[in-house]
Amino acid sequence: MNSVRADGLPSQDKKISLFLVWIIFFSYSTCLAILFQKLILPAIPSLHGGMGLLIGDAEAFHHDALLLAQRISTEGWASWSAWPDQYNTGNVAILGALYAVFGDDPLLMLPLNAAMHALSGVLIIACGWRLGARKGAQIASVVVGTLFVVFPSALNWYAQLHKDNYSNLAYLLIFHAVLRVVQGSGRKEWTASFIQSMIGACLLAFVRPQYISILLLLIGVAAFVVVVSYGVFRLENWRRLGVIRIVMLFVILASIAMLGRVINANAKFDAKVENLEVYQDSLARKDRVVNAWQETSWLPRMIDNRLKSIAELRAGMLFYGEKARAGSTVDPDYRMTKAVDVLAYAPKALLNAVFAPFPSTWVDARSPTRIVGVFEIAVWFLLMPGLLLYVWRRSTVAGIAILAAVLAVLGLLGLVNTNLGTLHRIRYPFLFMLMLLGSIGWSDAVGKWIGKRRTFRNRSAPEAKPVVAQPLESTQPAAEKNERSQLVRMGIWVLGISLIGLAGLFLRDLVMARIFGLGAVLDAVQIGSVLPTFFAALFFVPLTNAITPELIRRQGMDRLVAQEWIRDILGWSLVGALLVIGFCLFLWEEQGRSGFHPDGANAVFGMSLAILALSGWVTIGNAVLNVNGMQRMAAVGQMLVPWPPILLLLFMGDAGGAMVVATGMVVGQLLNLLFVMRKVKAAGFVLWPRFGHRPVVSRDTVWGYLSITATSFLFGAAVPLGTWLAMQLGTGHAGAFALGYKMLSLTYAVVSALTTAVVVPYFSRHIVAGDMWRAKHGLAKLLYMSLLVSVPAAALLFGFANQFVSLLFGGGRFSADDAYTVAKVVQFASLQLPFMISNLLIVRFAEVSSQASRALVITVLAQVVTLFLAIYGFGGLGVAGVALAGSAGVIASTVCFLFLLIKDDVLGWLDAGLNLIGWWLFLTLCMCLYFSSGAGAVIVCVIFVLVAVTELLPAWRRAPKDGQELLESM
Repeated sequence: MNSVRADGLPSQDKKISLFLVWIIFFSYSTCLAILFQKLILPAIPSLHGGMGLLIGDAEAFHHDALLLAQRISTEGWASWSAWPDQYNTGNVAILGALYAVFGDDPLLMLPLNAAMHALSGVLIIACGWRLGARKGAQIASVVVGTLFVVFPSALNWYAQLHKDNYSNLAYLLIFHAVLRVVQGSGRKEWTASFIQSMIGACLLAFVRPQYISILLLLIGVAAFVVVVSYGVFRLENWRRLGVIRIVMLFVILASIAMLGRVINANAKFDAKVENLEVYQDSLARKDRVVNAWQETSWLPRMIDNRLKSIAELRAGMLFYGEKARAGSTVDPDYRMTKAVDVLAYAPKALLNAVFAPFPSTWVDARSPTRIVGVFEIAVWFLLMPGLLLYVWRRSTVAGIAILAAVLAVLGLLGLVNTNLGTLHRIRYPFLFMLMLLGSIGWSDAVGKWIGKRRTFRNRSAPEAKPVVAQPLESTQPAAEKNERSQLVRMGIWVLGISLIGLAGLFLRDLVMARIFGLGAVLDAVQIGSVLPTFFAALFFVPLTNAITPELIRRQGMDRLVAQEWIRDILGWSLVGALLVIGFCLFLWEEQGRSGFHPDGANAVFGMSLAILALSGWVTIGNAVLNVNGMQRMAAVGQMLVPWPPILLLLFMGDAGGAMVVATGMVVGQLLNLLFVMRKVKAAGFVLWPRFGHRPVVSRDTVWGYLSITATSFLFGAAVPLGTWLAMQLGTGHAGAFALGYKMLSLTYAVVSALTTAVVVPYFSRHIVAGDMWRAKHGLAKLLYMSLLVSVPAAALLFGFANQFVSLLFGGGRFSADDAYTVAKVVQFASLQLPFMISNLLIVRFAEVSSQASRALVITVLAQVVTLFLAIYGFGGLGVAGVALAGSAGVIASTVCFLFLLIKDDVLGWLDAGLNLIGWWLFLTLCMCLYFSSGAGAVIVCVIFVLVAVTELLPAWRRAPKDGQELLESM
């Protein structure tokens, strides 16, 4: 994908990439801001001022916004102003308007703050891509833009109510506009840069109208460098473009100066810079005299007055720091009484602005805020040599103009601001421009070193013959389209039939809840069946997927050999079932010693062991049906299972207790087995075990089975673990947990059956035939489709969990407290739904592509994370914490799988990136819903729809034009 044109300007693909990066940054900022306000700050009382706000300015802004909202409600919207009073500006104006409409919740500002912070990070990247067109420089720009977004100190403004979000964005808009002017070569580019610069100036005037002079200094210094470069040194075709670029810079400069004059005409801000008059009055009341300014005769009066303003500003900031008891004031005793004092202090002010806090003071950092500041400035010190490399090796007019402008502004900020905390907050975008140039310098130096090593290796290596890729057949796109249609049709059939079975299982639990309520009977059913059901899913359900590739190979060579192999596998599975039953009995006896078995649980457990014994028989038969294109019949057999217990419950009511349910479950499993055996016979196989013969099983089949087993453990272990924890909470809790987790468990069962019946044979056929590219292409499409379906469904389940639970289970003995407990389990369990489906697809691909061992390792590690979090991390949340821990383990394993697919060239960065964006947006949406940030939820939904319409749906429909394009894209 071509990302940058030859002239270094961003192409259309790069603009799309920047949009996707903005989505990632926005999601990150939203999630972290919510966590900061709702979880982190309340845990630190010394910093928390209430409502998720820091003590100090954020509290003051919130209070002033409340007053403005009250004034709007009493006097009407005519009382609203962009600058509410002489002490507040645009940030309070927007916040007050939001409070007046939606109520006083600081979270209302979160979406806007996150959007501006994310856009600022994107502008850092965009500036870097203009300053360096090489791949290394582009990567370095992304790194610096990411650091801009993720540095902890930024939480002070994008997670609070400060002005810095607006001003940072304004400065970076100006920097980018200057680059567009200096590098532009057409009317369209220059017009866009002028509009962008005016947007930045208006944005800064909105929150800090007194800082317009900083923009004038920034653009003026940049224009001076461009004039010197073009006019004196005659660089870069100055006759053709230099004059126009210089004129454009001065047009922007004059326009911003005119904007400043219009603002200064407002008496509300006349002669007011950071409340200077208030500071001076307060100083006078404390009987302290502000040193009188001594004019310098040899300086023009205009310059002398400017230096006098700087000295007065510094005096005001010193007073403010003393009033706030700031502990990081720089040179509090230094007084500026004449122009020479200001000029003499300028070099030290620049050093403070660029390098403070200095390394000699790092070890003195004790507070969390100072430790964070030391860490962030240390990153700048690491990048600083790269700035020298940039200036020495590849400086351009644009780069030097930006560097000079940044240093000029930092020098001014160092003169005025006496507190390092305030200075760090205000210098943030300017310091990152220096870090950007430093990272580009480092990337160029490292890239040149790597290039020299490659050249040396290429000279010493023997010349290799070029490999010419042969184009695939022209009918391939049509074949792929036809096969994709068949896959979708089969998937719809299997999904529809499985949903009927899902509805039956869910109806069974609903009938039990209505008849028995949350009590001992429902606990007996859940506790008695949980271990056999878990071990059946763990050891025997994976047989369907594990033996499918091998069965396809054997059936393709000799059908009779495949028949005997299946009978041997079935015989050994029954032997294995006896061993598993013995282990299950041991666990049951150990569990019984703790006294957690309610009446009827032993009978249910015994009947469930019969279901466990038959599970391997059924799943092996399903594999035969799937391989022979009879996936629908396998789904029909599964559909029969839940209806016998439902009929028995409706007929007998609560007369038979838990035993009625257990008997119906055994009858349903027997019906499933008989139906499968009949359909397997119709396919030409005999589903009867053969003992005494050891089947030949390949290594890939063994690893595939172990991988699927580990995946089943990853998704299924939360059920017995949660049941065990719930048992210790008292009667009724085990049933509550089972009901809450049932939605996810049944969804997993349906998706697992769907992928087993449709996806595994699809992957197996192509990989066995050596057509790996089509298998990879299919995986990418299926991942896209899983996002489009699972994210909306999971978000609805998360957001309306209370309503769903009350609607389905409410009534009878199901109390409001029971509904709340079950709803929390549903909420936290639904977080893993999109990841679970993607994980299943990836694992299915790994199983049939000889990568099962890797899948096994990742799933086992993820399950360790799940168990650790369930016991030590989220144990205080009860059974809901177990569900949350299970979701965390699934999320971790899925993300690891995705990066391994990138490493193995199974997925490209764009495909993987879109999946990551979709998942991140989903988690952001859930966090907004959980903490009642309605505005954030709406914005995230809109962004997801945009991503779906512009990227996911076109990617699903997109098919390669020919085989050569496929080879080039892999």
